[in-house]
Amino acid sequence: MSWWKELFSAWRKPLNDISSSLQETNSDSLTWHGAPYEPNEKAVSLSNRAYYLVEVGDLESAKKLLELAISIDPKYCHAHNELAHIYFRTGQFDLGEKSARLAIDCDPQNPKFYNNLMANLVGQIKTFKTKKEVAASVKERLKQIDNTIELHPNYPALHLTKATLLALGGKSQAVWEAELAIAQGLYEEQNHIPLFQVEMIIAQNKSVCLEMAQHWQHLS
Repeated sequence: MSWWKELFSAWRKPLNDISSSLQETNSDSLTWHGAPYEPNEKAVSLSNRAYYLVEVGDLESAKKLLELAISIDPKYCHAHNELAHIYFRTGQFDLGEKSARLAIDCDPQNPKFYNNLMANLVGQIKTFKTKKEVAASVKERLKQIDNTIELHPNYPALHLTKATLLALGGKSQAVWEAELAIAQGLYEEQNHIPLFQVEMIIAQNKSVCLEMAQHWQHLS
């Protein structure tokens, strides 16, 4: 499914740039149900290796490393999140949603995990066959993402995901482009990544939104 590859290509970069990468994120303080938590070093190392295997497309090997990391340290949220990403990319939405929710349960304050869950839900919605089904699901997911944006208003990737949902739900290009503009403004304001990468991220996500809008038009 070319749309699926394009979707995750567009989301993968902003999801990881805003947290820098798994390696840099791993150095941050983590929590487990709100309490400070120090992850197992071997689980962190395995997860970092898995991350780079995902980057080069070796999903099966990455999945095995992440499963091992989780068996060593079930609390390690980034391993659950990366495993969710693999499931999403392979179309295993139920397993992906389960792993994404485990990551959120481990660290409810991390917007990256909520956004990864939303990516899975977009993939699920795109399998629906009618505009009625898609519209109803998009409406519900937009409520969820708006609640998450309210909690994390400065997290640009959430606006990218919202733009994709709006396009998938048949909203006008002006509406979803406004969300892309918000994301771009936040990226530029925060200055985490070079301007040319920001422009690339926005262009990739615009391409995804256009494909989602076309998908809507072809539904019954």
